[in-house]
Amino acid sequence: MDISIGKQIVKFEMDNCGPCKAIKPLWNKIKEENPNVQFQEIHVEEDNDLAEKYAIIAVPTFMALSEGNEIERIVGLTNKNGLQNLINLLV
Repeated sequence: MDISIGKQIVKFEMDNCGPCKAIKPLWNKIKEENPNVQFQEIHVEEDNDLAEKYAIIAVPTFMALSEGNEIERIVGLTNKNGLQNLINLLV
């Protein structure tokens, strides 16, 4: 998975994370409402290198990236406005 190309919203998560599961319906809705935005999900257990590169210390962590460079991040649960603010930074 290459998150170094283009503009993307990335969610770092873990399978056994309660907050990650809780936000999944909102995440899916935001993805459906923004078809022109690229979204990625990174499982930190499977991709430790990316989690280390971006200094992920808690999940879920949401990041707006441009060409792999962090523009903004939200750590922990957020709401629709929080995710939409990340998207607005990219468009």
